[in-house]
Amino acid sequence: MRATWTLLLGLELALAGCGSDPADARNCKDACDKLLACRFPPPGFPCDPNCSGPEDVCARCIVERSCADLIDHDCEAFCPQPILTPP
Repeated sequence: MRATWTLLLGLELALAGCGSDPADARNCKDACDKLLACRFPPPGFPCDPNCSGPEDVCARCIVERSCADLIDHDCEAFCPQPILTPP
């Protein structure tokens, strides 16, 4: 029984590492919506629900920050300057 639980936990962790969470797929769309609400110009990446790589990392940062944090360049390390320009 213990082996079964260990196997199930391992599978769950593996799936989590593969980006299986459907919320992950919305990050670029959510980031674009957040930038619009904060009165930023459109970002330099597509605002569709499917993004990956550097755009996904940047989008996650944008979604997790407040407008004031974004104006203070809190995502500068994650977003190239042409992608995120304050209003």
